[in-house]
Amino acid sequence: MPFKTSAELEKVAETILQQMPDDGYPYLSEMMQEQALKPGYNYTKEFEFGLDLILGGLERVSKQ
Repeated sequence: MPFKTSAELEKVAETILQQMPDDGYPYLSEMMQEQALKPGYNYTKEFEFGLDLILGGLERVSKQ
């Protein structure tokens, strides 16, 4: 990940939120504000979980 501390995560999230249209990605915006910026959120763990879901789905589709 490009950051190691929660302060660095906040800077990255702020930059992303500033560049996103207000109504362009409402669920991503909500997740960032309601979950990712809360104390204790483990971005790396959540990223790995999401990546595993995507890769598992792609593997299932490729076997069909």
